[in-house]
Amino acid sequence: MAQKTFNIKISEDELQSNLGLDELLFLKILESLDKGQGCFASNTFLAKLCKLTTATVSRKISRLKKYGYISVSYDRKHLAIVRRTIKVIKKTEYSLDSEVNGVINYVDQMFKHQSDFIPLENKDNIRENIAKKLKEFGSQQELVNYLQKNKAEFASTDGVNLWLKGELDITPKEHQATTLQETSQDKPQESNPLLVDDSVQPDTTPKLTQEERMKIFRGEDVEPKQNKEASNTSEGPINQETSRSDNYLLNNAYSYFNDLLKEDQKSYDDNI
Repeated sequence: MAQKTFNIKISEDELQSNLGLDELLFLKILESLDKGQGCFASNTFLAKLCKLTTATVSRKISRLKKYGYISVSYDRKHLAIVRRTIKVIKKTEYSLDSEVNGVINYVDQMFKHQSDFIPLENKDNIRENIAKKLKEFGSQQELVNYLQKNKAEFASTDGVNLWLKGELDITPKEHQATTLQETSQDKPQESNPLLVDDSVQPDTTPKLTQEERMKIFRGEDVEPKQNKEASNTSEGPINQETSRSDNYLLNNAYSYFNDLLKEDQKSYDDNI
């Protein structure tokens, strides 16, 4: 039986795709088995042909389908699969120069409405930096998405140029939020200087009765009193602070209700 041979050609752009070399070779084999109607080979046949396990073949087909390199369809008869068809999806291939030009044009479109807009210079060093970024991000689409997502951080074409040269660090916003949250969690809580110690103190604010509130409203004096619960559980220095707090609150309440009475009296006088 004659040994099957494959005439496989791999372009430079294909080598720079997000596929590994083994996946790229597997894709080319599927393409070679396609005689115009698709590849009908089973996983068992492909595993034997490529010296792989059927599980490995299944994973490679799933990955190629996920990233849009192939389509997979099934012919069924009485709910049973009788044939699987794999078709290689021909991707439009662009040269590196055309992809670089596309990125430059995209950056210019991002900032062209600015009053001080200056186009991104089409110089050799800038083109080389864009080519490096294309290789780093894996595709033109991923690089363009990143530029658009961080447009506010770049601010202008000058910012993009600095970033391309490695002189400007742009951290994605979601990473900044994660870092800020981690820093907040790790940062020790500051003590409250208004408390005697770092523990939470009980509320010692005196509670006014309805009768006392009415006296204040009528402008009558109310004797300040200590909060009994606080006096039973607090030491001398804290009781002194509480007493001062009582006077302060009562004085403020008196002033507030007195102002209200004055306003009501003035409104009454104006209406007579």
